[in-house]
Amino acid sequence: MHSTIHKRLQNPSGTSEKTAALSQDYKLQKDFYGREVASPSSENKVEIICSDAQDHFKMAAKATYGLKHCQVPEVFRVPFIVSGYRSPGFSFWECIRSLLRSSNETINVWSHLLALVLFVSVNMTSLPTDDSFFLPLISFAVGISVLYLTSSFAHLFNCMSEKFHRICFFFDYAAIGFYTFTAGQALFFYSRAAGASVRAIYDSLAAFQTVSTVFSFLATLLCCVSSHPRWRNCKSVLRVAILAVNWLVITSPYTVRLLLCKNADPAYNGVSMVYFKRHVIFCSLGAVLYAARVPERLMSGVFDNFGQSHNLAHILIAMGIQQAFNTAQVDLQERRTVLQERFSSQPTIVNTVGMAVIVLFGHVAIVLWFASKLWFANLKPKD
Repeated sequence: MHSTIHKRLQNPSGTSEKTAALSQDYKLQKDFYGREVASPSSENKVEIICSDAQDHFKMAAKATYGLKHCQVPEVFRVPFIVSGYRSPGFSFWECIRSLLRSSNETINVWSHLLALVLFVSVNMTSLPTDDSFFLPLISFAVGISVLYLTSSFAHLFNCMSEKFHRICFFFDYAAIGFYTFTAGQALFFYSRAAGASVRAIYDSLAAFQTVSTVFSFLATLLCCVSSHPRWRNCKSVLRVAILAVNWLVITSPYTVRLLLCKNADPAYNGVSMVYFKRHVIFCSLGAVLYAARVPERLMSGVFDNFGQSHNLAHILIAMGIQQAFNTAQVDLQERRTVLQERFSSQPTIVNTVGMAVIVLFGHVAIVLWFASKLWFANLKPKD
């Protein structure tokens, strides 16, 4: 068996205890790899005892980087990621210093930090703030920036404690939900079909924002629920499914135009279609790799610190997000006249940035609710 701590058994007695520990370790590794592993022998004096919590956590306390999966509590373990874990209990400044150390979270942090810097420098510095028609695009840009920043922080600070690990990712899910709402705003105002047959469907801003708000909150809520240990074997698939449904809702203004209004829309704009298709390809590929845990599922231990599915998903989805922003931006420029003539619902500070702030507070409230449940559950007296 790989990914283990070798420990020489000093005391030849206590065979039953050693056998129980080895059996427990066999079950742990079978669950971790999702397949049968070689059954250990209690007769060997040099045995693998990953499940002996007192010993392997004591060894983990002496190291801060490069820990094996069996040296950290279960909440920190990622399927098929064997090594590269940071020691639980890092302080704030130790987490900051870990930016320059190799671990299985380093690429996850830097991929979105660099994406944030590139996105802000390329896209946000040139957005006009004195034109109300640009407000949905500004709101979308803020949503993207919040997503990148929160994701980087979640991956950077999640090793401070078991409780903080889960809370960090609660905020990560909330940022994703908030991003989807702001993306829906931009696609509604710039990319909705202007053809006579379906125009009325997307002339009701209140209806669309109500639906997108509900699905945005549901995405955060269900992703937080999926962090419960009972879902640990399928949580990545559940999250992808949840976010895929939400994606269908927020991109519906564009997909309806793409599928039903190619000939009837007076401002079809085939240029933005190229960007939207790239968005679909990049995000779909990232989601599939993340849900399937490929390539680490195929070669456990090889891609722990670089090249794992989460790294690839971060990079691909960042590329997809840029294409989504390009889609909205091109539609704003090419379809503005037609959209302003044909629709009564137009962007204002209240229905764009104001609404986004309200939704953001809603997501924070969801996170605080889950965090409070986690906190008070830990404070309950044990029998």
